[in-house]
Amino acid sequence: MAYAFTTKKWTISGEHSFNEFTLLNPIFSAKNLQIVDGNVYLTLEVIENGGVFKHHAHVNYAGATETDINLLVDAVVAAAFPTATVVE
Repeated sequence: MAYAFTTKKWTISGEHSFNEFTLLNPIFSAKNLQIVDGNVYLTLEVIENGGVFKHHAHVNYAGATETDINLLVDAVVAAAFPTATVVE
């Protein structure tokens, strides 16, 4: 079953590693969310310095208890990227 969620954009100042790649001043947004047995799998679309190249990163989050999809995405991003700030 698919659920729609409101997508915010977050940024991290400076250089940040997303495991597979490192970007300067990345801006990212949630594109896909899956919940399997209480584990959350979030796919992010990431751009660097407002650039045109889009990258994709993945975040896993265990033990999801939040039932509101938007709050769940916020919680996953806050846990994975504590220095991220909302830009939109």
